[in-house]
Amino acid sequence: MVLGLSIALFGLLTRTKGLCGFYIGLAFSLWTAAERLNDELHDGLEGIDLVVRGIIVGLPRDSPSTNRFRFRIQHASGNPFNGDVLLSCYRCDQRFFPGDIWRTSVRLNSPRDTVNLDLFDYESWLFTKDIMATGYIRDVDTMVRLGRHPVIAVHHRVRQRIRETLTTTIEDESLAGLLIALAIGDSTAISTIQWQTLSKTGTKHLFVISGLHIGLVRSLVYKVLGLLPLSIVARSAFTLLLIGLYAALAGWGLSFQRVFVIAAVVVVARSLRRNVSATTMFCFALFVVLLIEPFAVLNIGFWLSFVAVFSLMYAFSCRRPLLNGVLASAIHTQWAVCLGMLPWMLYLLYQLSWSSFLVNIVSIPWIGIVVIPLLLMAMIVGFVLPAVGSIGIALCSKPLAVIWVGIEWAAGFDLVFYRSPPTELLLHLGLLAYWWFCHQKVYYPNGLVLSVCCRCSVKCHRYSPAFRFRLSM
Repeated sequence: MVLGLSIALFGLLTRTKGLCGFYIGLAFSLWTAAERLNDELHDGLEGIDLVVRGIIVGLPRDSPSTNRFRFRIQHASGNPFNGDVLLSCYRCDQRFFPGDIWRTSVRLNSPRDTVNLDLFDYESWLFTKDIMATGYIRDVDTMVRLGRHPVIAVHHRVRQRIRETLTTTIEDESLAGLLIALAIGDSTAISTIQWQTLSKTGTKHLFVISGLHIGLVRSLVYKVLGLLPLSIVARSAFTLLLIGLYAALAGWGLSFQRVFVIAAVVVVARSLRRNVSATTMFCFALFVVLLIEPFAVLNIGFWLSFVAVFSLMYAFSCRRPLLNGVLASAIHTQWAVCLGMLPWMLYLLYQLSWSSFLVNIVSIPWIGIVVIPLLLMAMIVGFVLPAVGSIGIALCSKPLAVIWVGIEWAAGFDLVFYRSPPTELLLHLGLLAYWWFCHQKVYYPNGLVLSVCCRCSVKCHRYSPAFRFRLSM
């Protein structure tokens, strides 16, 4: 770190800003990593009973046999340990709420992961979430609720209330899980079969609140505020405030951070009467997200989110649409995103859905224009008039059921190909092909050529569950 700061200072003095910024970012990442590693659970505290006092700071995940929640330890008896841990309560009838203060006996373990290659890295996920340890409650009978914090996790309490309302209002559990994911970004109620259906059609992003949903909400709010006698600056500021509230309601993920930063840049630029390019907003959003969480780069969602935006920016900067109109613009946009994401999907997720383009053309406007506005209005009304809000939520399930039938029908064709572990050569060839495609005069035929090239560049095969296995050591 000292060497990096010295080189950064040298770059600043010699006006080599790129070198300076690189080493400052490197030093900041190393410092953050060192702080987190120092705060992890010590070996001497692992596997022993600890009496701790702390606050539930996340949205609890309830299941018939297990309750799981994020717990911020403020005091551990006889031990200098504090920080966020992930606790489980097995066969527990006790209900947990965000912000509650508890004293209980727990047993903790350091974050661990399997040695399987190309699988979900649980330890890295805990590290990026700043979770120091995992564990479970030893004795439910000894748990003592000490009260509730008035400020911490207030938005999670609202999220839990909305989740309970949706669960009790919607009789179909499968649709209730999808609506919960669209409303508050909690996808734990979506079943494994539903995830497989979404994976086969390339529509996972529709039910994980992303920049697409936030952009639609931002556009809707901005249009509605346009009916009021407000200046452009005031309208933009109110839009930013409402987006911030929606971001808190949905858990403040990476996509929310990106869109919120871009919206804030637009508001400030309009207030100062300055024009800000799309590239500047993109780079600034990337900088702020990494400043908040330097290890977001370990999250696949980070790459897919920014790659999708960059694909749109690059495609639209290189050419103008061949056709005018709303439908042609939608097709052009979806085509650019699909082709830009194609090499990254193969490299990061090892799979590709050939039906995603057609399914997203129909699903995105249906969910974004019909389902989400109805759901948000029902949620807002439900806080004032719960009975009317329940009726609105029940109505939201009808259009969602219609589009879900279509998604299941498309997934039945099983137009999905999987490949062996990725190589960097494939990614570089795909990016080179996308660059070539964006600079051609003929848009759609060259896109087909790119798709065929990427399809033929890897050895793909239909997925066969009989040959899938998991080995843990």
